[in-house]
Amino acid sequence: MTPPERQLWKCLKAKSLGFVARRQFPVGPYFLDFYIASAGLCIEVDGAVHDLHSSRDRTRDEYLIQVGISTLRLTASDALERPAQCLALIADAVESRRNNPPPTA
Repeated sequence: MTPPERQLWKCLKAKSLGFVARRQFPVGPYFLDFYIASAGLCIEVDGAVHDLHSSRDRTRDEYLIQVGISTLRLTASDALERPAQCLALIADAVESRRNNPPPTA
């Protein structure tokens, strides 16, 4: 794990958050940085290299949408410098996904 991922993982593994997060979770051909199964939410911590691979990220996100998983992307600098704000974004995304689950096929 990268330093930003480690920082975020310290926060996510707390048992008081109301959800369970897994790290390096496999889905199809991909490994998700973090995954919250109860909300069908993938959390990705993106460094500068992701700017170079945006089409690859889009393909991956499209695949995840097809299997019912949405992606929340956080910047590496935010994960390091503003972990509390990142947790608030994650909590909001979890709540939103739980209240508005994706349609099933």
